[in-house]
Order: sequence, then C-alpha cells, then structure tokens
Amino acid sequence: MAGAGAKPQSGAPAAGTGPTAGVELHPGAGAILEAIADGVVVFDAWGQVIYRNEAAVEIWRASGAAPSHPESGMPPRLEIRADDGRVLPAEERPVARALRGERLRGLRLCLHPEGARPIWIVASAAPTRDAAGEVTGAVLSFSDRSPTRALAEARDDLVRMVSHDLRTPLSAIYGQAHLIRRGGEPADRISDRASAIERSCERMSGMIQDLVEVTMLEAGQLPVTRALVDVATLLPDMLDGMRGGLEVDRVRLQLRRPCWANLDPGGLERIVVNLVSNALKYSSEEVRLSLALDGDAVVLQIVDRGVGISPDDEARVFERYFRAVGNRRPEGLGLGLYITRLLVEAQGGRIEVDSRLGQGSTFRVRFPTRLLVEAQGGRIEVDSRLGQGSTFRVRFPGAAARPAEGR
Repeated sequence: MAGAGAKPQSGAPAAGTGPTAGVELHPGAGAILEAIADGVVVFDAWGQVIYRNEAAVEIWRASGAAPSHPESGMPPRLEIRADDGRVLPAEERPVARALRGERLRGLRLCLHPEGARPIWIVASAAPTRDAAGEVTGAVLSFSDRSPTRALAEARDDLVRMVSHDLRTPLSAIYGQAHLIRRGGEPADRISDRASAIERSCERMSGMIQDLVEVTMLEAGQLPVTRALVDVATLLPDMLDGMRGGLEVDRVRLQLRRPCWANLDPGGLERIVVNLVSNALKYSSEEVRLSLALDGDAVVLQIVDRGVGISPDDEARVFERYFRAVGNRRPEGLGLGLYITRLLVEAQGGRIEVDSRLGQGSTFRVRFPTRLLVEAQGGRIEVDSRLGQGSTFRVRFPGAAARPAEGR
C-alpha cells in the first residue's frame, strides 16, 4: 500500500519473502512474522517496502495482482477504498497515517490492484520508532476478508430475491383465494382461479427446490451415482417427461447412436431439463438438441435462435443468483444455470456458452470419455510424434493395450 520496495544491494536476500536490501530483523523476528496468518508488511520512513511475510504475498497472488518488483511483492498501482466506497487519497492511507505517528486498528478497506480482483481486508497500522522516539517506519497488518464479504453479499442477494420473487406468486395466491372466498362466480371461473393458484404454488416450489439443491451441491451432499448409459437412448425419454410443462414439440433431436458415457442419469436429466427449458423460454423458434462424440468427449449441445446474451452477461451467466438484463426477462432466483454448472462439474464435465445478442445462444456440455474407460478399471495412454501423428491406447487390467485411435 505504498511504492515499490528498495532496490537490493550486493549480497541482499533473494527475491521472495523476508527482508529486502540492507534490512536486518531481530533474531527470531522473521520466524515469528512468518508464523502469523495475517499479512504483515514493514515500511521504511519513506514508505518503501522493506519486509513482507509469505501471508501478505499470498493474498496478492490470490487476487491475480502482479508484483511491481520481485523484492517488494506488492502490486504496481493500487486503489484503496473505504468501507463506504470512498477512494482514499494518498495522505489518508493507513501507512501514510502511521508514518505521521498514528495508530490504527480494524480499518475495513477494499483494495483494487490494477488488473486484478478487489480484495476486502481488515487492516491495522502503527509507526516504528527509534530510541529517541522518532518515527523510522511503519508496520501494516491485514487479513483477507473477501470470502466473508462474498458470503455476506450472497446472503443479502438471497434475502432481496426471495423477499421479492416469493412475494409475487404468494400475492397471486392470496388474490385468487380472496376472490374464490367472495363467491358468486361460475364454476369454470372458480376452476381457472384454482389453476392460477396451482401454478403459483409450483413456481414457489421450484424456487425452494433450487435453494435446497444449491445448498446440497455446494456442500458436496448431493449424491452422484454414475452408471454406464447410452445417452442417445435416454434423451428422447427425458424430453417426453417434460411434455405438458414445456413446448417440447419445438425441440429437434440430432443424435449419434450409440453414445455411451459414465454419468449419473438423474443429474444428466436435470442438466437437460434446465438447458432445454432455458432455450424454450428465451426463443419462440425451433431449438436443436444434439449429441455427438468429439475427440475425447461426449458433447451435448443446445442451440436456440432467441434473444441471445450480451457479452458482459455471458461472462457471468453461470454465477450464483445472476440474472441477465436487457431483452431477457428475469425469472426465478437466478440459480438454474448455476445449478447446471455444478451438476456438470460434479460429473467431471464442463459447460460453456457462445451467444450473440439478438441471434441466439449455444450451450455446450462436454463429458470426457476417459471416465468411461476409468469406470471399467482402465486407462488411456497416448504416443505422439510432431508431424507423424498420434496413437491412443486403452489398457484394461489383465489385457494387452488396444489402439483406440491413430493418425
């Protein structure tokens, strides 16, 4: 939180943690500082870094911030904001205040290293003095509170969305029930109101189920029971199961048969339901659901020609509680695609999206075929020569290697 460190002199310690040029710590002090879980940075009287422990360096690394100099380990340019969002001028920064003789405790700050994610910290600072009481430098200690901050923001987002999104169907239920109780309407009208109540209850039930499922997935408590399945055989049955709730007649299947994979059928069905319902929701045209083998992966692809996703939203579409803005009408709690990503990753796969605003979206799920081999106790080997091709071998216990593919 100051400038670059002093340049090392001849014989100075190598880059890394520990003191920089010409700085000597009291015997045992270095070991004590390295044992501290919080980041500790020592500055000289000019605000230059002369020591930082490993914890301080790790916090910078975790943010993705590049150090300005190997001997300082600090980022090149750093914006510091107070807890209320106000940018702190240089003279109000903790180290500058400590160099003026102030002692500071428990400051809540947000650091914005250039080209890296923000870091939320709780910092304390104090001056160092010589025998005459003159300020000779400053010590800054700080702890990374970014995970705690993220949890608090997620909690606040959840409270805001639940209070709003659950209130909407609840208000509809209350209104329809009130009209039914008032009486005097024909039987068919009462039946319509009962259907509206049922739809609102289903919507609330879906939101609650999403919350429960996210909690279990994040805690690793949702069981994943893999089996060798032909995905091409399962997909038509999955679509039939959606009939009545979704316009599955708009979905065109393009299947490679057979297409075996080692997957959890229940988790796969939830993935397909989420992606198909998402495509149908944001497109009024035909949706293509295809299945193919691509190199070492089973690829499930859903293509729609709907409203599409903006580049900014595309980068965040799989985040928890995220709901795209613009032409896409926000619905639910913003958990559907987040749950889909967790389900895909729980089965060793990955999911990606390619979208153009106003042109539609393509969601692609890839499951590695090595899981199919490993499920049977085997392994895949590759032998390759640049310009000469490659040979993939599949080995199973007690059997000779079998070439799987060669080019």
